Amino acid sequence: MPKYKNTVRDMLGIEFDAAADFPADDVGYGSTITAMSLSASAAVNGKIPGSAEQIGKKAIVTKSPGDKKSGYPESHRRILFVRPGADLSPEAAAEKILNRLATRAYRRPSDGRNLRGF
Repeated sequence: MPKYKNTVRDMLGIEFDAAADFPADDVGYGSTITAMSLSASAAVNGKIPGSAEQIGKKAIVTKSPGDKKSGYPESHRRILFVRPGADLSPEAAAEKILNRLATRAYRRPSDGRNLRGF
C-alpha cells in the first residue's frame, strides 16, 4: 500500500504504516498502475474506516494542549491552519481548510467546485 501511505503523508503530514493493515497492492500485467489493478477488493474496502479512524487520531488532537499553538502536533497545525474569529466566519475557515486539503488530494489548485458536496 505505498500509494496510500504516500497520500496520507503528503496530505496530512503523518506517517502511517498501511502495510500493517492492508493486503499488498494488486498487480496486473506486472504493474500496480494498470486499470486492472486500480480497483479495491472487499477486504481493502472493509479496512478503510478503521484505517481512517487511526489516521484521524494521529493527525488531529481533540484535547487542547493549553494556550500554546505549538503544543499541537505538526499534522494538526498543518490541517487546521486557520480558526474562526472576528475576521473569519466558521464557514469561511472550513472552506480554507477544505481548499488546502483538496489541493493536496488532487495535486492541483482547488477551484472550489470540488468542495460543493462538503
